[in-house]
Amino acid sequence: MNGREVRWVGALGRGGQSIRIVPELDLVVVVTAGYYQDYSPRAGQVQYGVFRDVLRAIPA
Repeated sequence: MNGREVRWVGALGRGGQSIRIVPELDLVVVVTAGYYQDYSPRAGQVQYGVFRDVLRAIPA
């Protein structure tokens, strides 16, 4: 996160569902998606991109 390592825990589900928890930031990021037939690496990258963008939006 902005050049700083941030530890998180989470769960990934079918169709792009995910929950990621960042305890040190009191942050929970939940994604509910519906791409149930897309198992490509690109689908996972897009889903992780949502989490990354939320972290980047937090002021340092």
